[in-house]
Amino acid sequence: MSERTPDAAEPFPVRREGLGSERATDTAKPSVVPKGSGRALGAAKSSLVPEGSGRGPGTTEPSPVPEGSRGERATDTAEPSLVLDSVGRAMDTVEPSSVPEGSRRDRATDTPEPSLTPEHSETRSEPVVLVIGGTGTTGSRVCTQLRRERAVVRVATRTPAGPEQVRFDWDAPGTYEPAMTGADRVYLIPPLGVADPAPQVERFLTTAVRAGVRRVVLLSSSAVPLAGSGLGALPPLVRALAPEWAVLRPSWFMQNFVGTHPMADGIRERGEIVTATGQGRVAFVDAEDIAAVAVRALLDTVPHNTSHLITGPGALSYTDAARIVADVADRPVRHRPIGTAEMIALLAGAGLSAEYAALLAGLDEDIRHGTQDHVTSIVPDVTGRPARSFAAFAAANRDAFAPDDNRTV
Repeated sequence: MSERTPDAAEPFPVRREGLGSERATDTAKPSVVPKGSGRALGAAKSSLVPEGSGRGPGTTEPSPVPEGSRGERATDTAEPSLVLDSVGRAMDTVEPSSVPEGSRRDRATDTPEPSLTPEHSETRSEPVVLVIGGTGTTGSRVCTQLRRERAVVRVATRTPAGPEQVRFDWDAPGTYEPAMTGADRVYLIPPLGVADPAPQVERFLTTAVRAGVRRVVLLSSSAVPLAGSGLGALPPLVRALAPEWAVLRPSWFMQNFVGTHPMADGIRERGEIVTATGQGRVAFVDAEDIAAVAVRALLDTVPHNTSHLITGPGALSYTDAARIVADVADRPVRHRPIGTAEMIALLAGAGLSAEYAALLAGLDEDIRHGTQDHVTSIVPDVTGRPARSFAAFAAANRDAFAPDDNRTV
């Protein structure tokens, strides 16, 4: 199913002859988190969860994107986990919407549409894209996929070290305009660790539009509801200031299970995943798929002007996920569910502030109550190819689940 948030503009027709697409809206209790895409709004907590800080995504090598498939921050800092990248999960509610025509392959015909190359391009031959957070989990993949599309990539970072990299620092407004000079579109990941990033983002967007940027694609989270302040204020801000826009609201990243993420550490070191989610389910999504949707939103001729709630193809409990990992890794891996209060104490004991620990544990509680138990068809609708399943992701990352002393180097 695909869903759409109320912040979206006019719905676009989807070329889906012979392709049934269901749409649904979910409703969830208000929570405090950051994340957002948008064809569905659940509810969540309004605050930003940094990548690598909680139970969100990690980073893996970019996987190839099928040729012809239509295909996604962070400066040096990791992207928000709600962007829930490394920490969490979360979402919004929405009303039905469609995907812009021209944004995906027409799968109703025997002949696929030509891929977006200079010979068969729906966009200008060399779009210039500023990728904020281009070294992060989604940003690095967005850069890779943009290069395949022959776009000019500028990687925004506080410490540029390569030919494509430009200096950018959210805390140094003087870096905004030089970084975007010549760019006509931006992949935007908001500043991390800021209670209310709206003033900084508004200043950035005003500068960007004045400098000639026409299209902005914001990475939010499925856990971030619309609000008057905090992360929830960013989607309306982007919609109001950017001539063309899209908001990405991905669910919890599959990359949270691998790399240096705390969840991945638990799998490798103790063979367990500890959460306060009970048997609540999440439609985990691969960062490659998020990037693919982002690239289409950045490059398609017709601006999406909507929010995309991005999920994987199926919802799983952490017990289900642990079973899949155990089968792939050929070693015992279990899910150990605990209560919310115990989770807060566990996170605080690991060095997190009491407030932040309560936030993350609250996200688990939301999952336990069903706020993340939904699946959308945004990935296939926008990119023309299926979303990657958790089982396929686990199989491709088998070595990442092995204890450190048994891992293949």
